[in-house]
Amino acid sequence: MSATRRFAFAAALALVSVFSAPACRSDDIYRLQRVPKVSDTDKYRFDIQVEGQRGEGGAVNVVVMITTTEAVKELKSNGSYVVLTTIDSGTIKVMGADRPFAGAGQALTVTFDKGGAAIRKEGNGGGPLVEAILDFARFNLIPDEGLKLGEERAVERQSGKDNKQSAAGTVTAVSVERPGPEIKVQTVKVKSAGDITQIAPTGPQKIHIESVAFIEPNTGRLYKNEGKATAPMIGPLKNCTITFKLSRVANGDADKQ
Repeated sequence: MSATRRFAFAAALALVSVFSAPACRSDDIYRLQRVPKVSDTDKYRFDIQVEGQRGEGGAVNVVVMITTTEAVKELKSNGSYVVLTTIDSGTIKVMGADRPFAGAGQALTVTFDKGGAAIRKEGNGGGPLVEAILDFARFNLIPDEGLKLGEERAVERQSGKDNKQSAAGTVTAVSVERPGPEIKVQTVKVKSAGDITQIAPTGPQKIHIESVAFIEPNTGRLYKNEGKATAPMIGPLKNCTITFKLSRVANGDADKQ
Protein backbone atom coordinates (compact mmCIF):
# COMPACT_ATOMS: atom_id res chain seq x y z
CA MET A 1 0.00 0.00 0.00
CA SER A 2 1.41 3.40 -0.98
CA ALA A 3 2.03 6.14 1.59
CA THR A 4 -0.83 8.19 0.13
CA ARG A 5 -3.31 5.32 0.40
CA ARG A 6 -2.14 4.50 3.94
CA PHE A 7 -2.70 8.14 4.94
CA ALA A 8 -6.18 8.16 3.38
CA PHE A 9 -7.10 4.91 5.20
CA ALA A 10 -5.87 6.26 8.55
CA ALA A 11 -7.80 9.50 8.03
CA ALA A 12 -10.97 7.57 7.26
CA LEU A 13 -10.61 5.53 10.47
CA ALA A 14 -10.09 8.71 12.46
CA LEU A 15 -13.26 10.24 11.03
CA VAL A 16 -15.24 7.10 11.87
CA SER A 17 -14.02 7.18 15.47
CA VAL A 18 -14.85 10.88 15.83
CA PHE A 19 -18.40 10.58 14.54
CA SER A 20 -19.23 7.30 16.28
CA ALA A 21 -17.97 8.30 19.74
CA PRO A 22 -20.36 9.91 22.24
CA ALA A 23 -20.13 13.70 22.32
CA CYS A 24 -18.64 14.35 25.76
CA ARG A 25 -15.91 16.35 27.46
CA SER A 26 -13.95 15.65 30.61
CA ASP A 27 -15.68 18.59 32.32
CA ASP A 28 -19.20 17.37 31.49
CA ILE A 29 -21.20 16.58 34.62
CA TYR A 30 -23.34 13.42 34.58
CA ARG A 31 -26.27 13.17 36.97
CA LEU A 32 -26.84 9.50 37.74
CA GLN A 33 -29.32 9.52 40.62
CA ARG A 34 -32.59 7.70 39.89
CA VAL A 35 -35.39 10.01 38.72
CA PRO A 36 -38.45 7.77 39.13
CA LYS A 37 -41.89 8.21 37.61
CA VAL A 38 -45.05 6.44 38.71
CA SER A 39 -45.67 3.40 36.45
CA ASP A 40 -41.99 3.10 35.46
CA THR A 41 -41.50 -0.66 34.94
CA ASP A 42 -38.24 -2.57 34.49
CA LYS A 43 -37.47 -6.26 34.11
CA TYR A 44 -34.14 -7.59 35.37
CA ARG A 45 -32.22 -10.82 35.34
CA PHE A 46 -29.87 -11.63 38.21
CA ASP A 47 -27.10 -14.25 37.87
CA ILE A 48 -25.41 -14.91 41.20
CA GLN A 49 -22.87 -17.42 42.48
CA VAL A 50 -22.20 -17.82 46.20
CA GLU A 51 -19.26 -19.80 47.59
CA GLY A 52 -19.05 -20.33 51.33
CA GLN A 53 -18.91 -22.81 54.18
CA ARG A 54 -21.77 -24.40 56.06
CA GLY A 55 -20.96 -25.61 59.56
CA GLU A 56 -18.84 -28.73 59.52
CA GLY A 57 -20.09 -29.68 56.06
CA GLY A 58 -17.26 -27.97 54.20
CA ALA A 59 -17.41 -25.80 51.08
CA VAL A 60 -20.75 -25.03 49.45
CA ASN A 61 -21.38 -23.59 45.98
CA VAL A 62 -24.77 -22.04 45.20
CA VAL A 63 -25.80 -20.72 41.75
CA VAL A 64 -28.96 -18.61 41.55
CA MET A 65 -30.79 -17.12 38.56
CA ILE A 66 -33.74 -14.83 39.25
CA THR A 67 -35.91 -12.65 37.01
CA THR A 68 -37.91 -9.78 38.45
CA THR A 69 -40.34 -7.06 37.44
CA GLU A 70 -40.01 -3.73 39.24
CA ALA A 71 -42.70 -1.06 39.16
CA VAL A 72 -42.66 2.40 40.75
CA LYS A 73 -45.91 2.69 42.71
CA GLU A 74 -45.65 5.99 44.58
CA LEU A 75 -43.66 9.22 44.76
CA LYS A 76 -43.69 10.98 48.13
CA SER A 77 -43.45 14.69 48.89
CA ASN A 78 -40.11 14.28 50.68
CA GLY A 79 -38.49 12.80 47.55
CA SER A 80 -38.71 9.15 48.58
CA TYR A 81 -40.43 6.61 46.32
CA VAL A 82 -41.96 3.15 46.58
CA VAL A 83 -41.08 0.23 44.28
CA LEU A 84 -42.89 -3.10 44.06
CA THR A 85 -40.53 -5.94 43.06
CA THR A 86 -42.16 -9.19 41.94
CA ILE A 87 -40.06 -12.34 41.47
CA ASP A 88 -41.16 -13.78 38.14
CA SER A 89 -39.03 -16.93 38.07
CA GLY A 90 -35.86 -18.45 39.41
CA THR A 91 -33.59 -21.45 39.64
CA ILE A 92 -31.19 -22.63 42.34
CA LYS A 93 -28.35 -25.14 42.08
CA VAL A 94 -26.48 -26.31 45.17
CA MET A 95 -23.25 -28.15 44.41
CA GLY A 96 -24.54 -28.59 40.84
CA ALA A 97 -27.86 -30.16 41.85
CA ASP A 98 -31.19 -28.45 41.16
CA ARG A 99 -33.15 -27.38 44.21
CA PRO A 100 -36.77 -26.21 44.41
CA PHE A 101 -37.21 -22.45 44.04
CA ALA A 102 -40.18 -21.28 46.08
CA GLY A 103 -39.76 -17.56 45.49
CA ALA A 104 -41.66 -17.24 42.18
CA GLY A 105 -44.66 -14.99 42.61
CA GLN A 106 -43.39 -13.48 45.86
CA ALA A 107 -43.30 -9.68 46.10
CA LEU A 108 -41.31 -7.14 48.05
CA THR A 109 -42.25 -3.48 48.53
CA VAL A 110 -39.26 -1.22 49.11
CA THR A 111 -39.26 2.47 50.01
CA PHE A 112 -36.16 4.34 48.83
CA ASP A 113 -35.06 7.76 50.01
CA LYS A 114 -34.38 10.44 47.40
CA GLY A 115 -30.75 9.30 47.23
CA GLY A 116 -31.74 5.75 46.30
CA ALA A 117 -31.01 4.09 49.67
CA ALA A 118 -33.55 1.52 50.90
CA ILE A 119 -35.18 2.72 54.11
CA ARG A 120 -38.09 0.27 54.46
CA LYS A 121 -38.98 -3.22 53.21
CA GLU A 122 -42.30 -5.05 53.37
CA GLY A 123 -43.23 -8.51 52.13
CA ASN A 124 -41.53 -11.87 51.69
CA GLY A 125 -39.45 -11.26 48.59
CA GLY A 126 -38.30 -14.88 48.36
CA GLY A 127 -36.73 -15.01 51.82
CA PRO A 128 -33.68 -13.43 53.51
CA LEU A 129 -31.08 -15.14 51.30
CA VAL A 130 -32.76 -14.05 48.05
CA GLU A 131 -33.26 -10.51 49.36
CA ALA A 132 -29.60 -10.27 50.40
CA ILE A 133 -28.18 -11.38 47.06
CA LEU A 134 -30.55 -9.08 45.15
CA ASP A 135 -29.22 -6.20 47.26
CA PHE A 136 -25.61 -7.17 46.48
CA ALA A 137 -26.34 -7.21 42.75
CA ARG A 138 -27.66 -3.62 42.90
CA PHE A 139 -24.73 -2.16 44.82
CA ASN A 140 -23.31 1.18 43.73
CA LEU A 141 -22.33 4.42 45.46
CA ILE A 142 -23.96 7.03 43.23
CA PRO A 143 -23.67 10.44 44.97
CA ASP A 144 -26.39 13.08 45.23
CA GLU A 145 -24.40 15.41 42.98
CA GLY A 146 -23.27 14.79 39.42
CA LEU A 147 -19.91 13.24 38.46
CA LYS A 148 -17.29 14.28 35.95
CA LEU A 149 -15.52 11.70 33.81
CA GLY A 150 -12.46 10.37 35.57
CA GLU A 151 -13.51 11.83 38.90
CA GLU A 152 -13.19 9.62 41.97
CA ARG A 153 -15.34 10.72 44.88
CA ALA A 154 -15.64 9.47 48.44
CA VAL A 155 -19.22 8.64 49.47
CA GLU A 156 -20.80 7.81 52.83
CA ARG A 157 -24.49 7.15 53.45
CA GLN A 158 -26.93 5.56 55.85
CA SER A 159 -29.80 3.26 54.91
CA GLY A 160 -32.14 0.63 56.28
CA LYS A 161 -34.58 0.85 59.13
CA ASP A 162 -33.43 3.43 61.69
CA ASN A 163 -30.30 3.97 59.55
CA LYS A 164 -28.74 0.80 60.95
CA GLN A 165 -26.88 0.10 57.71
CA SER A 166 -24.02 2.29 56.47
CA ALA A 167 -21.98 2.30 53.28
CA ALA A 168 -18.67 4.02 52.67
CA GLY A 169 -16.29 3.91 49.72
CA THR A 170 -15.44 5.56 46.43
CA VAL A 171 -17.22 5.97 43.10
CA THR A 172 -15.64 6.84 39.74
CA ALA A 173 -17.26 7.83 36.44
CA VAL A 174 -15.05 5.81 34.09
CA SER A 175 -16.42 6.51 30.61
CA VAL A 176 -19.44 7.26 28.46
CA GLU A 177 -20.63 4.21 26.53
CA ARG A 178 -22.50 4.61 23.25
CA PRO A 179 -25.58 2.49 22.44
CA GLY A 180 -24.87 -1.06 21.27
CA PRO A 181 -26.49 -4.47 20.75
CA GLU A 182 -26.71 -5.24 24.48
CA ILE A 183 -27.58 -1.78 25.86
CA LYS A 184 -29.45 0.33 23.33
CA VAL A 185 -29.08 3.70 25.07
CA GLN A 186 -26.11 5.85 26.04
CA THR A 187 -24.85 5.02 29.53
CA VAL A 188 -22.11 6.05 31.90
CA LYS A 189 -19.79 3.32 33.15
CA VAL A 190 -19.38 3.73 36.90
CA LYS A 191 -17.03 1.88 39.24
CA SER A 192 -17.90 1.60 42.94
CA ALA A 193 -15.85 0.05 45.73
CA GLY A 194 -16.70 0.13 49.40
CA ASP A 195 -17.85 -1.50 52.60
CA ILE A 196 -21.37 -2.00 53.90
CA THR A 197 -21.72 -2.30 57.66
CA GLN A 198 -24.99 -3.75 58.92
CA ILE A 199 -26.29 -4.95 62.24
CA ALA A 200 -26.60 -8.75 62.39
CA PRO A 201 -27.80 -10.95 65.30
CA THR A 202 -24.14 -11.64 66.11
CA GLY A 203 -23.19 -7.94 65.97
CA PRO A 204 -21.96 -5.52 63.27
CA GLN A 205 -21.03 -7.22 60.01
CA LYS A 206 -18.85 -5.63 57.33
CA ILE A 207 -19.30 -6.61 53.68
CA HIS A 208 -16.85 -5.48 50.99
CA ILE A 209 -18.27 -4.98 47.49
CA GLU A 210 -16.80 -3.85 44.17
CA SER A 211 -19.00 -3.30 41.14
CA VAL A 212 -19.09 -1.82 37.64
CA ALA A 213 -22.45 -0.36 36.63
CA PHE A 214 -23.86 1.06 33.40
CA ILE A 215 -26.35 3.82 34.18
CA GLU A 216 -28.41 6.03 31.89
CA PRO A 217 -27.60 9.68 32.68
CA ASN A 218 -30.39 12.02 33.80
CA THR A 219 -32.87 9.17 34.42
CA GLY A 220 -30.52 7.11 36.60
CA ARG A 221 -31.94 3.87 35.17
CA LEU A 222 -29.65 0.91 35.85
CA TYR A 223 -28.98 -1.22 32.76
CA LYS A 224 -26.19 -3.49 33.97
CA ASN A 225 -24.17 -4.11 37.12
CA GLU A 226 -21.58 -6.77 37.83
CA GLY A 227 -19.01 -7.38 40.49
CA LYS A 228 -17.92 -9.32 43.55
CA ALA A 229 -18.58 -9.18 47.29
CA THR A 230 -17.08 -10.85 50.35
CA ALA A 231 -19.13 -11.32 53.52
CA PRO A 232 -18.54 -13.12 56.82
CA MET A 233 -22.04 -14.63 56.67
CA ILE A 234 -25.09 -14.86 54.39
CA GLY A 235 -27.95 -16.87 55.85
CA PRO A 236 -26.49 -20.24 56.93
CA LEU A 237 -23.24 -19.76 54.97
CA LYS A 238 -20.01 -18.35 56.41
CA ASN A 239 -16.91 -16.79 54.77
CA CYS A 240 -18.80 -16.05 51.57
CA THR A 241 -17.66 -14.83 48.18
CA ILE A 242 -20.47 -13.60 45.94
CA THR A 243 -20.12 -13.00 42.20
CA PHE A 244 -23.05 -11.20 40.62
CA LYS A 245 -24.41 -9.82 37.37
CA LEU A 246 -27.59 -7.82 36.88
CA SER A 247 -28.97 -7.09 33.41
CA ARG A 248 -32.02 -5.07 32.39
CA VAL A 249 -33.91 -7.09 29.80
CA ALA A 250 -36.73 -6.50 27.35
CA ASN A 251 -40.05 -8.19 28.05
CA GLY A 252 -39.75 -11.89 27.34
CA ASP A 253 -35.98 -11.87 26.96
CA ALA A 254 -34.99 -12.69 30.54
CA ASP A 255 -34.44 -16.39 29.87
CA LYS A 256 -32.34 -15.78 26.74
CA GLN A 257 -29.33 -14.11 28.39
